[in-house]
Amino acid sequence: MIQRTITVEKEKCIHCGLCIRDCVAACLEFDEEKIPRYLPGGEQRCLACQHCMLVCPKGALSFGGLQPEQCGTVSYGNHEELLKLIKSRRSTRAYKKEDLSQEQLDKLTEMLAYAPTGVNAPSVRFSLVATRKKMDKIRKITYDCLNTVRADSPLFIIKEMAEASKRAGKDLVYRGAPALVVASVDTKTAASVCQTVDPVIALSYLELYATSLGLGTVWDGIAVALARTFPEIEAQFQIPQGCKLSFLMALGIPDISYQRTPQRTTDRITIIR
Repeated sequence: MIQRTITVEKEKCIHCGLCIRDCVAACLEFDEEKIPRYLPGGEQRCLACQHCMLVCPKGALSFGGLQPEQCGTVSYGNHEELLKLIKSRRSTRAYKKEDLSQEQLDKLTEMLAYAPTGVNAPSVRFSLVATRKKMDKIRKITYDCLNTVRADSPLFIIKEMAEASKRAGKDLVYRGAPALVVASVDTKTAASVCQTVDPVIALSYLELYATSLGLGTVWDGIAVALARTFPEIEAQFQIPQGCKLSFLMALGIPDISYQRTPQRTTDRITIIR
């Protein structure tokens, strides 16, 4: 966990006050030499967002022992390419058999560390099922559980759909994906209003980034419903103690490609002036 401490190199500081101005929790002030410091009680209010370090034009301020020169450069990308990526994203329900590469796994892991959360609380935890071998084990456990579902259960319709898909050589629950991202939330550290939102934000970022890596994804609500019903399924996801399953996203290399984006209208959007 990052320590809530700030260090300022006085010879670099130009006393611009941007760090103070951009502190959302109003933690900082100038000292008698016009050098930023914590206000009384400011260290306790600090959200550890690192904005004070990131906004400094001279790299004079270090936060929590982290050095500004070790930060990456800022890029906002190309708006046209980003919109094209958003339009091109599709739910993928057919995957090639090969596992994700180590490079793809590393890039996804790095990206997930940057997903935003409410009040900057590190509340979302991720488990990444990374091999088809492990996924096949999970598939077997899942379908064994489905076979026990009774006709009077709300899950019986899923059982019937799964059996029909199996006869057609398809995997209804995981869509044949070789990998799965499990998002869970630590209800003790997450802001109450963000417990359901934070994991969804993270997975939304993930599906767009995965698309840029040539991967497909699908939001796996059926698997979530089954995992919440059968502890033996949820146990496969290695959810940290004290965390609650939020959602699952299957992913892998698509076995189908789309040649064009869909056509949508903007009639659901109201501009208020």
